Amino acid sequence: MSDNEETLLAPSFVKRLEQLEIGSRRFIRGTQSGSRRSRMLGQSLEFADYRSYTSGDDIRQVDWYAYARLGKWFLKVFLDERELTVHIYIDCSRSMSFGEPSKGRRSLEIAAALGYIALCQLDRVAVTTFDRRIRTVLPPQRGRKNIQTLLAFLEKVTFDERGDMAQALGDASVLPRRSGMTVVLTDGWAEGGYERPLSRLHRATDHLTVLHVTTMEERTPHFQGDLRLIDSEIQGQTDVAMSPPVLKRYRETYETYTRQWRDWCFHRGIGYVPVAVEDALEHTVFTLFRQTGLIHG
Repeated sequence: MSDNEETLLAPSFVKRLEQLEIGSRRFIRGTQSGSRRSRMLGQSLEFADYRSYTSGDDIRQVDWYAYARLGKWFLKVFLDERELTVHIYIDCSRSMSFGEPSKGRRSLEIAAALGYIALCQLDRVAVTTFDRRIRTVLPPQRGRKNIQTLLAFLEKVTFDERGDMAQALGDASVLPRRSGMTVVLTDGWAEGGYERPLSRLHRATDHLTVLHVTTMEERTPHFQGDLRLIDSEIQGQTDVAMSPPVLKRYRETYETYTRQWRDWCFHRGIGYVPVAVEDALEHTVFTLFRQTGLIHG
């Protein structure tokens, strides 16, 4: 196993990933044979329906038992199997470098795990990183032979610049070109807000899931005394006298923000999954993602 694979995905972890599959709540419209049920009709073994014979149809598809009973020609049609395209968008703004492990590092590990699962199942995987603009793009990859390509791409991602999801995803050219499943990994700190860019992504894909990556310090800080807080995105400074009432107001504001975001996603059919960086990667993938239906197996 290569150094990149060992860095992002431990060997023992990889073996367990091979038993999983990306979950999809909808039928998938793909372009090549794969391991997913599609609304397209073809030659798989899963029976879908009957339809009347019309001139030019393959006579080998006629159900002769139905003809013997009804005296009419009917064709058996089956669900075709198509690959799923998994689009992964990673927020690589400077605020994602915060935490231990950092939000960015955990996001890369999650992207590697989801991508590994998809490639093992013959699905396609594409990755886009962004801050205020699109930084890097990995075009759709398919099959185990491209696992190393995915991991090498992820290892090169850095978290250095100011972020603005709305600006970065404002151009139609950055949206998924194939239908499928889209996953966005972000901490949610974005100047332009999340509503507009997520709505655009939602319209461009079959199903969208937001993985909200946070640290314990963001959710429940325990700072004390007189502090100077520095915004990692815009580098602005604020002097604050930390006291129990101030911390209480912060936590209430934070909880309101995350609740509004979760409810906004829920009412639009967008998946919302909170990811805590202090939780082990194994717990996040094998427990949290299974519980929320992001993966199964």
